[in-house]
Amino acid sequence: MEGLDGTVYEALGRYIDELCRGNFVGAARGKVVIQADGEYYPTPQEGTLPFLNIFRSDEGLLLIGVWGDEGIVLRMRTWDTVVKNSETVEILSEIKDGVVARVTLRAGRSLANVLGKCKAGSEKKEGAILSTRFKGRILPPTHAQWL
Repeated sequence: MEGLDGTVYEALGRYIDELCRGNFVGAARGKVVIQADGEYYPTPQEGTLPFLNIFRSDEGLLLIGVWGDEGIVLRMRTWDTVVKNSETVEILSEIKDGVVARVTLRAGRSLANVLGKCKAGSEKKEGAILSTRFKGRILPPTHAQWL
């Protein structure tokens, strides 16, 4: 693991923390595109897509993915879930003013239903992004901000 970005270590740490808390909602192969300032920052979009793990907390949804020497942690305070077809679920979330995340999962209606139920009680606050592909753009959170 020599030379791995701190983002990957943070993603792995958050994954383990959330598994221990028992907040696991589901996992599916998928992709994320962050749009900010007219620019797009995608995770891998072709080939074998990374697994994206979804957790629920009082702060909303937490999406964690690691692939190779890259990773992403995405905290979504508010979101909309759209079932595009029987195999694709899309989650749209405004992370911060002008910063939007589009998550596309290869999952069915059942995961979309669970995500819809998770929505109840979430607060409308800013989310957060920690990603090897979105470095230095917004919210490089300290560890304490993720807890």
